Amino acid sequence: MKELRPIMVATCNAGVGIHEGNPFIVEAGVSLGGKNVPTGLTVFRFANRIPLLFEGGNDVVTRSASKLKWDAYKIDPNRDRVGVFVSIVSTKIPFKGTSKEYIGEDATSMAESVLQALRLCALQLKTKLVRAQAAKDRKERKKVLYRYIPDVARAVFGVLETTVAKGKTTRSFLEADRPEVNKRRKLVASMETDSDDDEMKGDDQEDGVLEMVKSGLVKEETLVSKLSSYIDQLDGDQALDLAMKLNDTKEEVYLTARKAVLGTELHTATCILKMIA
Repeated sequence: MKELRPIMVATCNAGVGIHEGNPFIVEAGVSLGGKNVPTGLTVFRFANRIPLLFEGGNDVVTRSASKLKWDAYKIDPNRDRVGVFVSIVSTKIPFKGTSKEYIGEDATSMAESVLQALRLCALQLKTKLVRAQAAKDRKERKKVLYRYIPDVARAVFGVLETTVAKGKTTRSFLEADRPEVNKRRKLVASMETDSDDDEMKGDDQEDGVLEMVKSGLVKEETLVSKLSSYIDQLDGDQALDLAMKLNDTKEEVYLTARKAVLGTELHTATCILKMIA
């Protein structure tokens, strides 16, 4: 499999099965892409780690791979380069024919194990494909947002400068240019008296921004920096949310019984635990 240099790989062990009283294990792997890999399904079969080169069309692995609904796992077997690797290890391989080059599909227990192993591999690849597509979409969305940051910052700062130049507060500026704002605020105030304090706090914060613009503490470059930081934070939050939905951040952590030392940090691949109390 390493020689093919695939883009994505998923492996699975179907566990121990029994066929005609003989135990067997199915080891499977599915790859996407790679070097010199033809389009479609390419099946590599092994029996007791020995490659099977002939009679591939009649083999239980080829039949099982053809039955699997790859489209349900976001894999197109007609357009994608899919490599299927299956090794069946057993004390007695039920070969067909005298050449011993393939395993018949009538070995139902093996066929079920092969199909189950391929399903699990395809499910792993689906998770990776979804995560890769989501990362690509986030990158594209972030690129578009970054493109409009200078224009948005220039427009917002222009409004703030105009407000400061006219010597108005944010409330008076909005009400002067949009009379309907004043009517709507009065209507809301008559219905929800508890909202007056929140509205006053919001106005105070907005007027504080105007004071900073007037004193030169807030400039157009400041808005660009703040917008960029917010987009980066939003991108990180979305990535974490997706990882949680895909259950990709779960990791078992074992803590041994010992005398706790405050401040000790336990590092894992996904988090850091710190003993604070």
